[in-house]
Amino acid sequence: MKRFIFTSLSPNVQWDDAILGIRLALSRPHSNDHAQEELLRERLRQYFRISQVFLFESGRSALASLLRAVPLQSGDEVLLQAFTCVAVPNAVRWAGGTPRYVDCKPDTYTMSPGDLRKKITVRSRVLIIQHTFGIPADLDELLAIARKHNLIVIEDCAHAIGSTYHGRRVGEYGHAAMVSFGRDKVLSSVFGGAAFVQDAGLAARLDDIHKKLPYPQDGWVARQLLHPFLTYVVKKLFGVGAGKILLKALRASHILFPAVTKQERNAQQPAFVFHAMPPELAELANHQWEKLEAMNIHRKLIAAIYREEFAQTVGVTLPSDPSGYETVFLRYPIRVHDPRAVLTYCRTRGIYLGDWYDAAIAPRDVDFAAIGYIAGSCPTAERVAQYVINLPTSISCSPDDARRIAECVKKALSH
Repeated sequence: MKRFIFTSLSPNVQWDDAILGIRLALSRPHSNDHAQEELLRERLRQYFRISQVFLFESGRSALASLLRAVPLQSGDEVLLQAFTCVAVPNAVRWAGGTPRYVDCKPDTYTMSPGDLRKKITVRSRVLIIQHTFGIPADLDELLAIARKHNLIVIEDCAHAIGSTYHGRRVGEYGHAAMVSFGRDKVLSSVFGGAAFVQDAGLAARLDDIHKKLPYPQDGWVARQLLHPFLTYVVKKLFGVGAGKILLKALRASHILFPAVTKQERNAQQPAFVFHAMPPELAELANHQWEKLEAMNIHRKLIAAIYREEFAQTVGVTLPSDPSGYETVFLRYPIRVHDPRAVLTYCRTRGIYLGDWYDAAIAPRDVDFAAIGYIAGSCPTAERVAQYVINLPTSISCSPDDARRIAECVKKALSH
């Protein structure tokens, strides 16, 4: 039976994660047991060398809560890069701010310092520095610009747990940072996120906000706990054709909760945001934390295979590998002339590659007017979004799988 390879669809999940999710779903609720939350906070405190850590039901809530704690006033602008997910500008809007979009660099997909200088206005208040795909942004230059203009800096490390910049982990440079434990992230609890705060005043205000947050509704939590097991089964059944049918049915019945809701695509606030991280999801995250070092070593190995396989391939643009950066690639991005043709060719051969990001603000059906994005304002982001595809680096992608992927992409390009 043909082995299927997936970039998305809970790529971190192994059998032990699936079984833990089922066990937690059957033994709920645990809302009076906070040991797992405290364990996760302590691990994050030590890992990022920070004392103030707050847990949320999602990374977008962590970011929006940080921005509420600034606090933002009407008309305050938050600078963020294009070539990102709609979750980022939505968080800005939910906090009362105005997104101001900055172009990205074509070689690292991170924020362009040159365009940042052009986009700063007298209303600029906060700078969000995104480490796209785990690639560290140009922190020295971006932080210097932020200091000059007295901007509050929040690092978006949703893709970047483990990446370092000149010997320090990304997430340790700004006034604050956030991470995501979403289903496709470096470390996954299906949903979940955290905020780290260096600034004492910001931490105190965020603490006031966080203490008032309830846990999510039981039904929502139960669906997240079932997600690892169900997606594990779906992938195992792909080879006999039942996986696709089951996946379609689970999505249509809303048993599998979408990563980005319809409301978010239209810049509306979904009901699940602004909640604390429930203990059960914290336990899923803690379980994966035991594997974090091994998973990140694996991601670096797979990325090295891609670099070697595509080094001399005409028609493939690789991400740059700047000196002093150590990137843990959440996904490995490449650019090709006809990404749809490559994705289709590989999919017919059992390889499901990723398309982050297929628009300047993804997903492609986002209402740009509602989030204040003006077409043409970030031309590099718009251009690279037309050509980028991403390859899996997760623990479920073996070195042999990576070589098979590279060979399939090369054959697609030769057709």
